[in-house]
Amino acid sequence: MRNGTETNKRFSAPSLQAREVVDEGRGSALSALRCAGAGSAVFRLGNSLSMGSSLSPILPIQSNRCVAVGTDGTETHRMSSYGGPMHVPESVSKRSVELNSATLVILESGTGGSPLLLVHGITGSKEDFGPAIPALVELGYHVVAPDLRGHGESTHDEDEQAYGLDHFKGDLVELADLLDWEQFDLVGHSMGGMIAQRLILAHPERVARLVLMSTHHGVVENYDQGLIALGAEMARTHGLEAVHAVLEMGYNPNDNPAYERVCAEVEGYREWASTKMLRCSSAMYASMLSQFPVIEDRLEQLTSISVPTLVQVGDLDTPFVGASERMAATIPGAALDRFSDACHMPQFEARADWERSLHRFLGAATA
Repeated sequence: MRNGTETNKRFSAPSLQAREVVDEGRGSALSALRCAGAGSAVFRLGNSLSMGSSLSPILPIQSNRCVAVGTDGTETHRMSSYGGPMHVPESVSKRSVELNSATLVILESGTGGSPLLLVHGITGSKEDFGPAIPALVELGYHVVAPDLRGHGESTHDEDEQAYGLDHFKGDLVELADLLDWEQFDLVGHSMGGMIAQRLILAHPERVARLVLMSTHHGVVENYDQGLIALGAEMARTHGLEAVHAVLEMGYNPNDNPAYERVCAEVEGYREWASTKMLRCSSAMYASMLSQFPVIEDRLEQLTSISVPTLVQVGDLDTPFVGASERMAATIPGAALDRFSDACHMPQFEARADWERSLHRFLGAATA
């Protein structure tokens, strides 16, 4: 609403209306959606895309309300002593790395140790691994966790053609080159796990050990492609604020008790999860939603992986359990660890079990 008037925008198929609401504290417009005769479709879109309901095999989004904004326009994130997601320990530094076609902002600690690259999923961030980094450094690792292009503080390109699994893969290889890493251990979460598969298949000599976490080898089954297309178009035409509002409409906390438990335990977790999405590029989001339904299946190719591999998945992460079992059975010698009380974010939803699993697999590093 601006000056007491309401500005409406029309979505196509199904018909939706969006009204812009100005947040006067920041002077920026936010989109609040309401349905015009297509409530069922919008609710299904929200439920299908919201990771808060644990129904999204593609979008690890856990959202309910946005981050608080102070009078000076700065975002505030109140985290508990738990070492919550926005808490980056003082021992972990942040810096920018200039690539040929992008700038990546990374978290880094343990320089001189054995190389370990941690890769987040779509609408995730480098902070997805922040609390876990110090313990990995103690094991002897030089840990790097980047914001992928289109995410967080890294380059946001407005051209959808700038995004894809191979683009992300290329960035990671270039990053490793700039770090002078001839070989490294690789952890990929969700979309990051898809990128990790592409990377090791293209450059098997670069990866020493592989962890595939809450991810898939191809197109996720039983997903409404029409709703995915609607979500992509909404991102293009109205931005991620509009998509976020629709996700809110479909949010059902009863579908993901692990997420709700962490929200109750960690002050600010719910707000942080929303903030991650809103810090992403709309072009990246629309591009990847368009690509996921036609992604090639890599399962047969995974038989060529010859390095030690660990597959991790939460028992509540229904869209990924079967895929994780198949990958573990296909990759020679791979191990599978499942977390009984976790959904799509086991590093927070089953933190102790996830860390034990990861540390047991990686062991003490040798630089």
